[in-house]
Amino acid sequence: MDSEAAAALAAVVTARLGLAPQKRWAEGIDRLIGDIGGLTGAGDLDAALRQLRDAPLDGPAWRRITAAVTIGETRFLRQRSWFERIERTALAALVRQKRLQGTRNLHVWSAGCSTGEEPYTLAVILRQALPDFDEWRVDVLGTDTRAEAIEAAERGVFETRQLRELEPWQIARNFVPVAGKQLAVIPELRRSVRFRVANLMDQAAGEPALERFDLILCRNVLMYMEPAAQRRIARHLVSTVTEGGWIAVSPAEALADWFKPLKPVNSGEAILFTRRPAVRPEPALSPAALAPMPATAAPKANPKPHPHVDRASVDPGSALRQARDLADRGHLEEARARCQAVLAADRLNAEAALLLAEICSDLGDDSAAHAAARTAIYVVPDSPRAHFLLAGALFRLGKPERAAKAMTTARSLAAAADGAHSAATT
Repeated sequence: MDSEAAAALAAVVTARLGLAPQKRWAEGIDRLIGDIGGLTGAGDLDAALRQLRDAPLDGPAWRRITAAVTIGETRFLRQRSWFERIERTALAALVRQKRLQGTRNLHVWSAGCSTGEEPYTLAVILRQALPDFDEWRVDVLGTDTRAEAIEAAERGVFETRQLRELEPWQIARNFVPVAGKQLAVIPELRRSVRFRVANLMDQAAGEPALERFDLILCRNVLMYMEPAAQRRIARHLVSTVTEGGWIAVSPAEALADWFKPLKPVNSGEAILFTRRPAVRPEPALSPAALAPMPATAAPKANPKPHPHVDRASVDPGSALRQARDLADRGHLEEARARCQAVLAADRLNAEAALLLAEICSDLGDDSAAHAAARTAIYVVPDSPRAHFLLAGALFRLGKPERAAKAMTTARSLAAAADGAHSAATT
């Protein structure tokens, strides 16, 4: 197959969708080269490529292309702990805020929703969390570049294996059997969810967004993008968040620089960013978990551990819990000291190294973030989060080529881990 033609088509895909080229594209791109003229109606490859730059994503050409270059596997309640963090942190704060304001409307966006499992999961969670759900105007929007995925999402019919992480009572309450092993979303839930074919790159390039959202989920999307696209799309997401709203990403995508001026809230598996301090949550929730991280002064050279940290008697588990709590409340130097104390006692503590890399990144101490990320990679070489933190530090240190390599490794490891998890739960 003509390698120049394949490279030209891959370049159009990257320019239009923002996706970083990947080795797994090769076979799909090669198959498309011979068909692309017929799919676009153009007389030659150059004309076809020109047409693709503005062709609709729900047209035959882009349907074939997006199917070849994107990952579409998903399921309901994908990684239960991630959704629990979203529910206990962002949704709890938003519901509390809305009730105090005397309003009962909630606007949520699932960016990169695939065949709809994530938007419907959010609707399931809200239906069970809100005793007066029927009195609320819950509007969950799901968008994706793949037209076929959006059409499937609008049908709202799923195989039982896609619901395997839901509890039996959640399935019984929100789905009805339709045929064979398929179940359909009930009308009450379906009315709160809508879908649209949309390209984040197109949205980020257009006029200011007309829609604003209280919560945006953009999970495992930015990690597959080119660096310039990552920042551009992150800025667009920030521009669409309401006052008091939240953005939720995966830990591998949590570079605070992308989402400024939003404040990061470290909530374990889910990393969230909020526009301003949220209304105090219900007493059952941890106020520290909802407190956004304020801006901090630049770090001093060679900072010393906090004087109250006794390295000799440090308990790693307790010290790391304290470090997270301190970081969430903006006390970054104290949080760093506790991580350093853990590593002084156990230099192979991967969790401490990862947290230290995040804290140093937020402090702007990129050399220290780089060192901590390298430590984490030494201990857990297959951690996507560690390689992603290393990529961010390298980029800020002015080493773009090494940063690109680290980012590629992070993407590959994240894709492999997600595939392994899917296989294990099938």
